[in-house]
Amino acid sequence: MNALIFRCLIVLAVFGIQMTGAAATATLATCSETDVRNGLSAPADGDTIVCPAGSWSWGNLDIVNRNVTLKGAGIGGTLISITAPGGVEATSSNTKAFPITGFTFTSTGNFSTDNGKAMVRIQGGKGWRIDHNRFEIYSTKQNYDGGNGIYTRNDVSGLIDHNEFVKGGGSGCMHASVYPEGTGGTAWGWPSQLGAFDHTIFVEDNYFYNPGNCPDHNPHAVYGQNGGIFVFRHNEIHNMNADAHGF
Repeated sequence: MNALIFRCLIVLAVFGIQMTGAAATATLATCSETDVRNGLSAPADGDTIVCPAGSWSWGNLDIVNRNVTLKGAGIGGTLISITAPGGVEATSSNTKAFPITGFTFTSTGNFSTDNGKAMVRIQGGKGWRIDHNRFEIYSTKQNYDGGNGIYTRNDVSGLIDHNEFVKGGGSGCMHASVYPEGTGGTAWGWPSQLGAFDHTIFVEDNYFYNPGNCPDHNPHAVYGQNGGIFVFRHNEIHNMNADAHGF
């Protein structure tokens, strides 16, 4: 009897450890910036925060330094208006992965180039994934100062896949849907990091669409510069180009 009780206690202890270590999923009442910020502040690595369908605006949502998935109700389901540059941002202090999936993001202004202006700004983090979203990029310019979708900087790595990047509002042409940028002459050990996945932005299996010709400046599906390392493959591109600049 004592041996049986002992074996039962061992089994319960094992199951207790598994239950404690299991990832949790929390569904938010709304997807307002305040509710999402509060929701992201509590979870542990591996947890998922789920947003319901509906429409909200974000202007300054910082991703916490945890591996937490932020999940919407799918393209056309959870609609987020980005009202300021870096409306979604992982700051340079971030070191973790942070999957973001299932949203339609629409910018409301011309968030332009060379000062990190974009709808989503990633300046820290490794192994993150942005997938199955739609980005509607607003632009009032038809040059280098046009609007941007996702901007990355510094020694970051992640996967951008199965998204739609399309021209949104404004009379101009977007500048870059995806903008991987390094840090110029002080980049991280380049070129020794070439080919290393944990120093690379992978842009794969996305759909890029610009509605017409932009004779003054080509819109870019991807635009890399200043030592940014990226792989661009298996994408469908309409009326845009893929561009890369070195140091």
